[in-house]
Amino acid sequence: MCTLLYNAVKKLLPVCVCSTPNLDAIIQLSKQRALEGGHSYVFPEHLALALLQYKSGWAFRTLHASALPVTALQTALESVQNSAKSYDLVKTADAITLDVSTKRILTHVLQSADELVLNHAVIGYVLLAILKSNTQAAHILHKFGLTHKVAKALAYCQLIERP
Repeated sequence: MCTLLYNAVKKLLPVCVCSTPNLDAIIQLSKQRALEGGHSYVFPEHLALALLQYKSGWAFRTLHASALPVTALQTALESVQNSAKSYDLVKTADAITLDVSTKRILTHVLQSADELVLNHAVIGYVLLAILKSNTQAAHILHKFGLTHKVAKALAYCQLIERP
């Protein structure tokens, strides 16, 4: 299923980084959001919406702990998504592929995991990679006050506050 998409991105790297159930779930949720929006590609906005929806990991906690108006953020991301409908007669989430920006973001996630000598990609890196990208999703998140620097600081605070 979504492991096929992950493997397609993984082939871009000369490293061995494994998928995680959480990352697979984010990709699957992104594909579902794309399907619901009438798209044949997963865009970074779909990844951001999936992070808002997926209730696990520090990316979700960061988004919800940052005092962001989450409903307004979701509406802004969905409005971008709705303005770019493709209606390519895609009937299943498995038929949806990653667009170029999304591939770059997920490649960055895998590279980050490799640089930190992790054998798995952490979904929090998806949020950080989106924030570093030059995409509409990043611009919307920045407009709501969530920058790469702020997200890293919030994530760090969560790590040191955990028992």
